Amino acid sequence: MNNGSGLQPIPNLVHEIFFKNINASNFLYDDNVTDGFYELFVNWLESSVHNEIKGLNNFNVLKFSSGSVQIFDHFYIKHHKRRFRFFKEEFMYHKAVSKHTLDHEYMQNDSIKSNDAFLISMPFTRKGFIHPELFEVLNQCEKLNVPVLLDFCHLPVSKNVHIDLNEYDCIDTLAFSFSKMLWGAEHLRIGIRLQKIDEDDGIDVFNSVGMINRMSVGIAKEILKFFELDYNWNTYEKRYNEFCLSNNLDRTDNILYGMKNNERVIVAGSL
Repeated sequence: MNNGSGLQPIPNLVHEIFFKNINASNFLYDDNVTDGFYELFVNWLESSVHNEIKGLNNFNVLKFSSGSVQIFDHFYIKHHKRRFRFFKEEFMYHKAVSKHTLDHEYMQNDSIKSNDAFLISMPFTRKGFIHPELFEVLNQCEKLNVPVLLDFCHLPVSKNVHIDLNEYDCIDTLAFSFSKMLWGAEHLRIGIRLQKIDEDDGIDVFNSVGMINRMSVGIAKEILKFFELDYNWNTYEKRYNEFCLSNNLDRTDNILYGMKNNERVIVAGSL
């Protein structure tokens, strides 16, 4: 148990054996490694019992990126003339990037304006739950046509994430990652971007000319086949609940940490 800022997957020898049994070099020579990935991925998301994301069929443009941070970067580039908005406790990457010449303001300091662009993690990275102001902010973004990026990178270690994307035309980009899901997957650096249209941006270009990491994509397909989205909660929930109780931690919807005195306490290494 620790209060560190870094979140890593729960250590598990099963994961190490799984990855070591994959001959990833085969994917280097597989020209069709991306075939069927969208259907496999969306079915994987929709099979969750603990979470529900409706309206995924509208986001049928899937592109691979070097982790989720590259997805964030291209959202910044696309909307660089806007003011970027996120909560103070959001993923530190957003503060680090936006402080260099980008106009930005914390959500706590001002209401949403028409020239803004909004980013938020689902569930919220520092609290382990859907942010209590999420849907109120989304409603404002919808009224003002403010583009929104939803960061689902913690989804594979979370529960109670429910949203109907059909209700919000303002949602521009969905970002996904496997980095928190399995021990070792954090080194794959595989990000998945879902959008409604082909942006013809840098991510689209290197996808279209085959500049993707075939090994990571191939391994990601194996993950989708052998581990359900709910794997972490189905596997560790009992131990998580017992650990939080014995250490006087408030439970969250993110199995990697509990809360104490309103601070995140990482428990992943103790489960």
